[in-house]
Amino acid sequence: MALPASSGESDAALAAAHETAQDALLIERVRRDDSDAFGELVQRHSRRAFSIAYRLLQQREDAEDVVQDAFIRALEHMHTLELGRPFRPWFHRIVVNHALNYRRSRSIRT
Repeated sequence: MALPASSGESDAALAAAHETAQDALLIERVRRDDSDAFGELVQRHSRRAFSIAYRLLQQREDAEDVVQDAFIRALEHMHTLELGRPFRPWFHRIVVNHALNYRRSRSIRT
């Protein structure tokens, strides 16, 4: 028999579901060329994206560049995101891949 979820776990699950639903609405607007909706996605996800990039690169300017490039790539490929799939993990994968490629190219130059 499963134990009932604690209040904190259910609150976190509700918050995640709410974020996914809000992102889905924004994505639909972005697909209809609504630049304000893309600005909202940037605002909602830039802090965490920067944190990920900074952890991988250890340079503030490089992390900022990677996040900016990742948002551009996400905008260019927004049509590939399946309807109903959450934006956050999809976008974070773009950030990680871009940061790793950036780090690899930086090490080759050095």
